[in-house]
Amino acid sequence: MIRRFKEILLAIHSKTLAQQKEILSGELNSWKADSDQTDDILVLGIRF
Repeated sequence: MIRRFKEILLAIHSKTLAQQKEILSGELNSWKADSDQTDDILVLGIRF
């Protein structure tokens, strides 16, 4: 799971923050499918 997350981050790092948000949101929704979310999730993006 962590390896896949790192791969996604590396693949989207050059996109805008809005595009990254949409991609990460879509990946999360497809990963959890019909399961209920049991833990909090925080992903923080910072642009320099």
